[in-house]
Amino acid sequence: MKSYITEDDIEQALIKKLKTAPFNYDIILCEASLEAKDSINDGTGRALSTECVLPKILYDSIKRINPTISEENIQKTVKELSEDFTGTDIVQTNSSF
Repeated sequence: MKSYITEDDIEQALIKKLKTAPFNYDIILCEASLEAKDSINDGTGRALSTECVLPKILYDSIKRINPTISEENIQKTVKELSEDFTGTDIVQTNSSF
């Protein structure tokens, strides 16, 4: 039996906890193989494999949390937050949002 805890052990324990009450999170398990790393058919709804935002979940969440915001503004916000910020200063990008 191993005598250490890996990052995967911690992640799996957290996923198990979040799937059950009181949290009841929906968990999306994406294919982790190198062959599938560029696939967007992983159930996340992403347009590109480099996207770190789940657009449908973001859209639904904004709409639920802010029911008075117009459809146009919600779509604009989802589009802006889904941009690829690779190569930017993440602190500056975060600050600007």
